[in-house]
Amino acid sequence: MPVISLSRPILFLVGTTTAIALVGGGLAGWGVSTLTYAHSTSPAELVSSAHQQLGCVDVAAKTITLISGSGKCTASQLPVVWQTSEAKDGATGPKGDTGATGATGPGGATGATGATGATGKSGAAAAKGDTGATGATGSTGATGPKGETGPTGAAGQKGDTGVTGGAAWAAVAVWDATTPYTQGPPASVVTYQGGAYVAVASSIGATPIAGSASWVQIAAPGEIGSQGPQGDPGPAGDAGATGATGPAGPTGPQGPRGVQGLPGNNDFAQQFGTTYPATDDAQARSECTMGEIQLTAGNVGNGLVANGRLLNITDYSALYTLLGTRFGGDGIQTFALPNLTSLAPNGLTYTICVDGVYPLRE
Repeated sequence: MPVISLSRPILFLVGTTTAIALVGGGLAGWGVSTLTYAHSTSPAELVSSAHQQLGCVDVAAKTITLISGSGKCTASQLPVVWQTSEAKDGATGPKGDTGATGATGPGGATGATGATGATGKSGAAAAKGDTGATGATGSTGATGPKGETGPTGAAGQKGDTGVTGGAAWAAVAVWDATTPYTQGPPASVVTYQGGAYVAVASSIGATPIAGSASWVQIAAPGEIGSQGPQGDPGPAGDAGATGATGPAGPTGPQGPRGVQGLPGNNDFAQQFGTTYPATDDAQARSECTMGEIQLTAGNVGNGLVANGRLLNITDYSALYTLLGTRFGGDGIQTFALPNLTSLAPNGLTYTICVDGVYPLRE
């Protein structure tokens, strides 16, 4: 059964001729309907109609319980009939003329805010009224705090690859007066005297300079920067091969005669250069060093006999790089071996190594 809470401050139960007030609550302000006290608690003697509804009032709980024709009120409840004004006072007469507006009375004191009542059922929607005039724009409210960043959405599908476009410019080349150039596409791009130019018209021999009808400058020559600091010396390179000895200069004039030396020991002098053994030239062993002088008592020497002979440079080019024309020769085709014949002890022979190991400087 529906239960209605009585939250109004005053409740009137209207009998046939008498109004009964319920202590601590009421139903004042119920509009056009009133509660009529039911003198009988028998549902058979009370009839619900379109203009009245049977119910039971619980004074302590301040509620009305609506009952059907078969329901009964308890001993602590008052049987009532909820009647409309049409049932109590008869049919409503025609609407009279609107009276003049009375003077506005003084405003009463604001009553205490009552407790929020239960939300009633939604009524039927009324016809839409005329749109009211647009109100003045309110001031902009303060900006609220920034909300948290939402999650990243899923990545969309990759689109199809577009058609490859043609190159706008050709490869950069140094300008040449005999080469044909075109505005493209691709347009010709050249460098000239430190600047870069792109062709805007076809041409042959048109110099790319500022103001040219065939070229547009896209990069001006840069200024020459100041000289940078000198870098650290690089590591020493390997020693190059010894160059060929230049030709011998002309023989200088004869110098003055030197002072006569002391007489020598004739006996000692007789021990050198007075006898010459028959020593033959021989092929030098690989153990000797090229240019090395050896003294031998054999009849075969280690290399060539050092007797001042001339040798062909082309035949002994390596030995020539060591001796040069120090002992004679023209330095063009020939060079000479040292002549040690007179310095060899009697019976011995000086030889020179001509095919041995080439000596290297440290």
